[in-house]
Amino acid sequence: MTKKIVTFGEIMMRLTTPGRQRFSQANSYDATFGGGEANVAVSLASFGCRSLFATALPDNALAESATRCLRGHGVEVVAPVVEGSRLGLYFMETGANQRSGQVVYDRSGSAFASLETSVIDWASVFEEADWFHVSGISPAVSASAAEVTLEAVEAAKAAGVNVSLDLNHRARLWQYPCDPREVMRKLVSLTDVLIAGREDSQKSLGIAGEGDPDSQKYFRVLTANLQREFPNLDAIAVTIRDTKTAEHHDWAACLRMGEETLFSKQYEIRDIVDRVGSGDAFAAGLIYGLTEKMAPQEALEFGAAANCLKHSIEGDFNLVSVEEVERLAAGAETGRVQR
Repeated sequence: MTKKIVTFGEIMMRLTTPGRQRFSQANSYDATFGGGEANVAVSLASFGCRSLFATALPDNALAESATRCLRGHGVEVVAPVVEGSRLGLYFMETGANQRSGQVVYDRSGSAFASLETSVIDWASVFEEADWFHVSGISPAVSASAAEVTLEAVEAAKAAGVNVSLDLNHRARLWQYPCDPREVMRKLVSLTDVLIAGREDSQKSLGIAGEGDPDSQKYFRVLTANLQREFPNLDAIAVTIRDTKTAEHHDWAACLRMGEETLFSKQYEIRDIVDRVGSGDAFAAGLIYGLTEKMAPQEALEFGAAANCLKHSIEGDFNLVSVEEVERLAAGAETGRVQR
């Protein structure tokens, strides 16, 4: 039976400098759409899941274009119109060699930032749903978005739906008066599967590992500490990225279920096309593996391979199939033309 997976977040227009130009050089921008939870929704639709994305949109042509884009990738969209608002934007300057990339957000006053509780009919959204995914980006956007995120998670739990949360700490977004750790700890206490980057747990929850941060011991201790602090968690995944240059990363992930912490194979990723959305690609791959009842190591490797492939694709979305991910996860020869 096809799994129904719901995600909730903001879809934005992404404006990227052409080539690897700096903001100070650009006279034009390449326009696409993206956003953490929308990226997960597109990946899951590409994997054959019934993917539903809940958000809020303004009443204008850009919002219509964003909706058509998502639906064109097979994603169902539930999006109440917020009057007098705008579509969120983000600007991307791609890094090169030792120069880091940069992101500038323009999301204040967006439809999503203005969304309030009791607007989305969550009972209808979660009807026949198997899974709900959200990230720490959504509650960072605004106080009202944080309230709606909590409302959504509570509704998912009430409906008996599994909840995954990607911590995705974005320091530049937490601009309203609050304690981000307090907000995130409440959400994690209602979560079944937690996903985090290497530093997200410390920044979002105040929880770290022990010893050399590049060692497997560090991640074993980190995931054990998270499990001890939040015994409600059934699984904890942490991504492990070693950035050599903007175009050369080593990447792996670990997964703790029960008392054991598993590690994926490490991918050496060179000549990166676009790393944005790669964490979302891992989240989608892991969710797919877990909903398909893969063994923990197999689900972890599926997520890691999905992440690796995303680095080869421009834009936020990871436009790959289950078969492509499985071939890479299985160690098939890569990079050759498929005939």
